[in-house]
Amino acid sequence: MRLYQHVVASGFVSGVVYGVTRSPTIAAVCFFTGFLVDLDHLLDYWMSYPLRFDLPHFFKTCEEYKLVKVHLWLHSLELLPILALITWFTRSAAIAGFTIGLAQHLLFDYLANRIYPESYFVLYRWGMGFVNEKVFDVPEEFRNGHRS
Repeated sequence: MRLYQHVVASGFVSGVVYGVTRSPTIAAVCFFTGFLVDLDHLLDYWMSYPLRFDLPHFFKTCEEYKLVKVHLWLHSLELLPILALITWFTRSAAIAGFTIGLAQHLLFDYLANRIYPESYFVLYRWGMGFVNEKVFDVPEEFRNGHRS
C-alpha cells in the first residue's frame, strides 16, 4: 500500500477510534502509527544502499521489489499480542493507540500488497533469510536483478 493510502486509511481508522474511545491520545497515536510504521522500509533500503538518501530512488526501489533483504521489523504480527498485553497491564493510551495503528497498518498492507500471508511473521521472514523473493510475490517484470 502506498504512503498516501496509509495516511488516508489511518485518518479514517483514527476517526472511528476517537468516536469510540473519546481519547485524543489513542486516536493521534493510532493515526501516526498507521503510516509511520513504514519507516522500517528505510532501514532495509539503507542496508541495500548504504549512505544513500534519495527519496525517489527509495520509493522506486520499494515499489519494484529491488531491496536485497526485507527485514521490516515493525511489520510483524508477533508484536500485536505482546503490545495488547502491555496495553492491558499498563492501561496506556499511547500503547493502545500504537497497537491499533499497527494492527490497521498490517491489515491494509495484507489486503493491498503482494506478500505471502505467512510473511507477516518476522520469524517466517527470518527462516527465509529475509530474501525479497521469498517474502514477496514479486511480479515477473521485477524478478531479474536487485540493484538500480
